[in-house]
Amino acid sequence: MSGSAGHTPTGPVQVQLQVAITEQAVWVRDSKDVTRPYFTVGRDHWSRFVGFATEV
Repeated sequence: MSGSAGHTPTGPVQVQLQVAITEQAVWVRDSKDVTRPYFTVGRDHWSRFVGFATEV
């Protein structure tokens, strides 16, 4: 999964997401910048996000 994460004064910011799914949570990080920490979301919230993203 990759895409534009926003804009800076010099243009769009590109990220490539790595997603790991466990029984309890979904772990997400930018694979192009591994110095930044990952974050986790609940599986139900991730499902809602993916559903929203596929409608846009």
